[in-house]
Amino acid sequence: MDYDNFLKYLKMSADKNNPTALYNLGEIYLQGKMGIGEDEAKGIQYLRLAALRDQPKAKEILKERNINLY
Repeated sequence: MDYDNFLKYLKMSADKNNPTALYNLGEIYLQGKMGIGEDEAKGIQYLRLAALRDQPKAKEILKERNINLY
């Protein structure tokens, strides 16, 4: 898989506030996947943005980690 292109288009979708793209980027940064170093702060930031757009998995992860949505 071409991770560079995948991440490029995922970021473009996230920039347009696509909740699924925001969630996926959050997971990637949180877990340090696809050649991107782990960055918990950035991962949480993306998950919060996704949760604010009603992405259920993002809400669940934030709740499990006792992280306030706001």
